[in-house]
Amino acid sequence: MSEAFPIGQKVSPASSFNTRTTLLARIPFRYAYDACGEMSFHWSCFFPQFRDGFGGIAFSPTGYMVGYVAQRTFEEKAFLASAKNGDSVTWSIGNTGIPSFGADGSSAFIAFEDRKQHVVINGIRGKSYDQVGRVVFSPDGHRNAYTAQRGEKTFVVIDGREEQAQFDEIDGDSITFSRDGRHVAYIGTDRKEKKQFVVLDGRVSRELPGWIGYRNPSQLVAHEKFPEMAMNRGGTAIAVPIILYHPDAIRADETLGAFIAIIINDGSRLQHLQGKQYERVSPPVFTDETVAYAACDQDCFLVIGTNQLEDHAGIDFDSLAVSQDGRSVAFVAYEEEHGGRQYIVWKGGRSRVYEGGVSNLRFPPGSDLPVYFVHDEEDRTLLMHGNKELDRGDTRFWGQVKFAFSLDGQSMAWAGVTSNGQYAMVVNGKRGRLYDYVWEPHFSPDGKYVGYGARDGHNLWWVVEKAKQSTS
Repeated sequence: MSEAFPIGQKVSPASSFNTRTTLLARIPFRYAYDACGEMSFHWSCFFPQFRDGFGGIAFSPTGYMVGYVAQRTFEEKAFLASAKNGDSVTWSIGNTGIPSFGADGSSAFIAFEDRKQHVVINGIRGKSYDQVGRVVFSPDGHRNAYTAQRGEKTFVVIDGREEQAQFDEIDGDSITFSRDGRHVAYIGTDRKEKKQFVVLDGRVSRELPGWIGYRNPSQLVAHEKFPEMAMNRGGTAIAVPIILYHPDAIRADETLGAFIAIIINDGSRLQHLQGKQYERVSPPVFTDETVAYAACDQDCFLVIGTNQLEDHAGIDFDSLAVSQDGRSVAFVAYEEEHGGRQYIVWKGGRSRVYEGGVSNLRFPPGSDLPVYFVHDEEDRTLLMHGNKELDRGDTRFWGQVKFAFSLDGQSMAWAGVTSNGQYAMVVNGKRGRLYDYVWEPHFSPDGKYVGYGARDGHNLWWVVEKAKQSTS
């Protein structure tokens, strides 16, 4: 039975890692665990692999809490459950959105009161506003930020303090913390004047010379997600893709070109740099020294700084990945301009050409060779490291595979979908038991354990498996 969440009483984050498989919550009797009832026609209801994300379930990375949205006839409620002190306790947090969690176990959710909204972070209630956005945590979970609206103006609240910069719209998806959490940036939009600005550590850039992302500024849609913008390691520079539209354009593809803009905080003001103009550019990434991105004119190529590398018929703009040391960039390329067979390119090498899909390209910690997933001719999943096959099996995947590396890069866990539609976590090549759904895996700081959320019917579990055998 649930009880009221202790708002106003600080709830300390569970910063340690839960190393025990734990039943965190049972979704209440007669409540649906997702939004797909008999009369639902939402697209996710026809694709079970996406359904839980639509229904609203989130696990804390430390494994002590789970938040979820459950529904029954004419009623929708959000719940937050914790097992930090032994037995699981479930709180009803009312008609709110799905809770969010930080890497240190911090929790946050949005609450409604007297037609106003406020956030509750670790039990502490924030100020009331006309509307608030989902809380974004810094990489270590120690800081937080969210958008808030008062009247017709929107601003960002960072660690409980309102930023001075106000705009018609700020997309919460654009809020970006630096790796050390010391710096924060976001995109502000003046919808009436069709202007956009970058805000970095409270300083507002001058008007950007174009529009961020491939959409027509004359057809702005509220809450449309911004393309990912990049921040350098030190948190002193932001890079964004700028699209130039014809003044009379009525379609989002009627562009005059694109380039990468870099905004640098030199300590006293924001400097603006503009890269070379191309027909199209990808969202950028930062290497150890400069900016890298894919660009296309007649052919496509990788640009690192001002250096244009070899041509390819096509490049997947969302595939760019950077190694941990920032010295290697990898991407997915196409043999034909509009798709077709794919291959991976990285510094000093490339993969063979694959007939099936290639996805989830990234670098393990300490490695300059990328890891990625491919389909072979028999529709099996192959896990590759450079040109070396690491794993294969009967597990398949749709869309983005959920996977993670240990901090030392020696262990890996990934989730696959079996032929019967159930999910299994594969840890260092060993497949675990089947569940109705599994969430992102997380390694303990020492790399000995991997934990992940799993749903078995109406039961929500934190599942822990050994990643390394004890040598003692």
